[in-house]
Amino acid sequence: MMDLITKLEKEMNQKNLSAEDTAKIIGCSFSQVYRWIKRENKPNFLYRKAVERAIKKMKRMTTVVTIEMAEKDRALYKKLKKKISIQEKRALFQLVDDYSAYQKELSRLAKKYNTEE
Repeated sequence: MMDLITKLEKEMNQKNLSAEDTAKIIGCSFSQVYRWIKRENKPNFLYRKAVERAIKKMKRMTTVVTIEMAEKDRALYKKLKKKISIQEKRALFQLVDDYSAYQKELSRLAKKYNTEE
């Protein structure tokens, strides 16, 4: 468990991300990230999975500008998640290792379901 948080901290330090920036990528509050880093709390199962995905995403990020992109992508996904099929969700989550492919697929789904980007 703490190995996961150590990995998260390492990525945060390498990308010079704050707990607030990291929380936006994970999809939780910055206070949760802060408590995890301070070892006051441990992420539950769902957040552990979200942290794992965030670490993969953070490894591909090169600038803080991509944080804003990640926020927009997350907002778009929230709009789409009730509209897209289970298969489309699975296909989307298989692309988390390739951020540009993920963004392209998200954009394609937004057009398909007539959802604003």
